[in-house]
Amino acid sequence: MTIERQRHRSISAVILAGGTGARFWPLSRELTPKQLLSIFGEESLIVQAITRVQPFIAHQAGAIRIVTNERLLNTLQEHLQEQEAEWRDWVSFSVEPVARNTAPAIALAAAEAARDDPDAILLVLPSDHILQADDAWLATIREAIHLADDAFLVMIGLQPTRPETGYGYIVGGEVVPDYLDNVTAPRHVRRFIEKPPLVLAERLVAQTGVYWNAGIFCFRATRLLQAMRDAGRADIVDTCEWLVRQPKAQWTDEEAIRRFSALPSISIDHAVMEHATHLAVVPAHIHWDDVGSLLSLERLQSPDARGNIRIGRSVDLDSQDLTVYSTHRLIATLGLANCIVVDTNDATLICPKDRCQDIRWLTDTLKSSEAKELIEPCISYRSWGTWSTIVRQQGFEIRLLEIQPGGQSYLHLHRQRTETLVVLAGTLTLHLNQDQRTLLPAENCIVPPEFPHWFENTGSEIVRALEIILGDSISETDVIRLSNPE
Repeated sequence: MTIERQRHRSISAVILAGGTGARFWPLSRELTPKQLLSIFGEESLIVQAITRVQPFIAHQAGAIRIVTNERLLNTLQEHLQEQEAEWRDWVSFSVEPVARNTAPAIALAAAEAARDDPDAILLVLPSDHILQADDAWLATIREAIHLADDAFLVMIGLQPTRPETGYGYIVGGEVVPDYLDNVTAPRHVRRFIEKPPLVLAERLVAQTGVYWNAGIFCFRATRLLQAMRDAGRADIVDTCEWLVRQPKAQWTDEEAIRRFSALPSISIDHAVMEHATHLAVVPAHIHWDDVGSLLSLERLQSPDARGNIRIGRSVDLDSQDLTVYSTHRLIATLGLANCIVVDTNDATLICPKDRCQDIRWLTDTLKSSEAKELIEPCISYRSWGTWSTIVRQQGFEIRLLEIQPGGQSYLHLHRQRTETLVVLAGTLTLHLNQDQRTLLPAENCIVPPEFPHWFENTGSEIVRALEIILGDSISETDVIRLSNPE
């Protein structure tokens, strides 16, 4: 018989958003990682993640914790503030001093939640997965919350559909007794198998009670921290609890970086789950994709008779099992087999499909050559319009801004660079500290470093302007957002 339970009232979501999506380059860049992309639907992946947790959380400030790093903070804040959604007021950010994998990231969120509410239950999930938030999803997470309320550490397991060698597997044991009548039939966890060879993966898929590890968790914050101590990782807990006692402005200072850098770079599975007791897996019968590589683009369109998928402008002759994705240019292919081609405004990738997981090593090569194309895209979308890079060299950059009618930027400044705005078409209103200037075509204005400013298009036509940037730091990390314009 299923036990009666009262729904826990203190539930918050923790969304992990510190990754760079290296295997998704060139669509994903370090400053615009794949969780910000809207390729797989009208909304970005991180907005989809936030949307799917709304049925479970308290609708209040701090109910959604985004764990990220200092480099991505401004980009994520701006991206989420652009959304016309009630949940914007529920979001808070936990900024890791240094990225140390998922165990320290989740421990940091748990320490912060436990500080604010010792009874808090956390629903933890990645920011860059695709899944169908249907009735099966609702039933799965509700069951996970019930288990977490009963002091279980809970993992979500996905029913395997193929012998996948790139995923971790959860081998379930006996069904949790008090949950025998439930459709989801949660099980105790017997063991974990990480990225098995094909022969073992084929055997696992044929077994009952074996699941893919979705990287989605549910537990009481205090329960997770104690389990981490019990697993011999008190250093992680102590450091995170020390950090949340400091003002957030000091989370990325020298001492915080020193302490966090000393922690092991370890996943939550290796640090806690493989050693924990009172651990359960809830089977989930949902459509899911971890968007782990560019092969995920194949889900956007059905293949033709030769197995080719062509998204964007492309022509082909005599190719088979080919995937082509183009954002703007015409791509012509001839006689290729089992390849993927991804073309963007400033970078093109061509590789065999069976090497897509190795793109992360290619990005290491790009990093060593200091390729700007690894860091940020040629075209960036903002709430007010777009900017496109025309010329990019060391120490200067020229961009074309297209500002939609009614569009306005945030109040911000730049620490190290000087900007000159030259209006080409339309009328641009530029607010410089307490002054206001109206720029007509062929007029310009210089904005020096450390000078607060924002712009708006109050007209009925698109404003086109050149932005000429000079300085040692032209990265978006040089943007200091001060507030929204009034």
